[in-house]
Amino acid sequence: MRWMMGLAALALTVSADARDLDIPLEKGWQHARSGLILRPRIAEFVRTGISDSTADELDVAAQFRSTQDGTILTIFVFRPAGGGVALWFDRARTALEQNKAFGSVSPLTSESVFALPGRTTASAMRQAFTASSAAYRGTAVAIVPIGEWLVAVRVSGPAEGASIDARLTAVLAAIDWPASTDAAATSVEPCPEPLRFAKAKQRKPDMMQGLMAGALASALAEEAAKTKDEPAEAPLCRDATPPTSMFGVYRRTGQEGYLLALGDAGRIVVVSPSLTSLLVDRKPGFAVSFNDLDGSTSHFPEFDRLPRPEQVVDTVMRGTPVSRTSDGGKNITINAK
Repeated sequence: MRWMMGLAALALTVSADARDLDIPLEKGWQHARSGLILRPRIAEFVRTGISDSTADELDVAAQFRSTQDGTILTIFVFRPAGGGVALWFDRARTALEQNKAFGSVSPLTSESVFALPGRTTASAMRQAFTASSAAYRGTAVAIVPIGEWLVAVRVSGPAEGASIDARLTAVLAAIDWPASTDAAATSVEPCPEPLRFAKAKQRKPDMMQGLMAGALASALAEEAAKTKDEPAEAPLCRDATPPTSMFGVYRRTGQEGYLLALGDAGRIVVVSPSLTSLLVDRKPGFAVSFNDLDGSTSHFPEFDRLPRPEQVVDTVMRGTPVSRTSDGGKNITINAK
């Protein structure tokens, strides 16, 4: 997984364990699930390769290089496990700002919401930056929705930021975008109040905890599949916890728990009040669930209090799930150990 490899510099690199797709460089390629078509050449950029960090094109990266000065264009296609354009734009920006390859990064343009050519709804987001390194003087990123899929378009090179920003505009206009009706994008704002954490201890997992967590997740997934017109959720805000290339902390106003966005490629961890603890142990607690790109949810041992993000990351990366739901909640796997 890209976040487990610690590869935050996604404007320049792809996952070390990604598999190359056998697509002739002179041929166009279509991402079947989103409908996105990538030609061998997009504006001044020629394609140099396509790779996938998953087994079924859930996290695809296409690499291009400028015929003029070697500027790099990378196009990522992924289906986020949660969040939307604003959240993953926020994570993409953090990845750029903390990428040591760029040196120090400062905004050249303000974060902006825009509509693709031919569309009327401003559902995408973009921003350009100047960089201080010798190799990269400018970089720019855009996040574009296609239904349940997101496309991250990133341009980085030796030219000044204004030139890179203009090249991003040319690329966005040259891509064969599929028809899509998406909601208007809004920025992620700081949360009005920061989360407060106490010393949280992880509870010893048991079979009942795993079974209940899986059953509840399955029921919620089935209910969500039946619901056609869900009420709009409150927008996500960014918690005061300093974001890192590894994770960012987000939540909704009045929410007890939080959403932990891992890396910048769509994977999330949900920390929420545990119904299992109340029903089984009759004690308050907090559940930790890792949502992957394939729609699966892995449930980890619960905490007696709201855990710090560092505790949650350690649990997900080093711990063992007590159960896992997949296939839209139809399958539940319990860890017998």
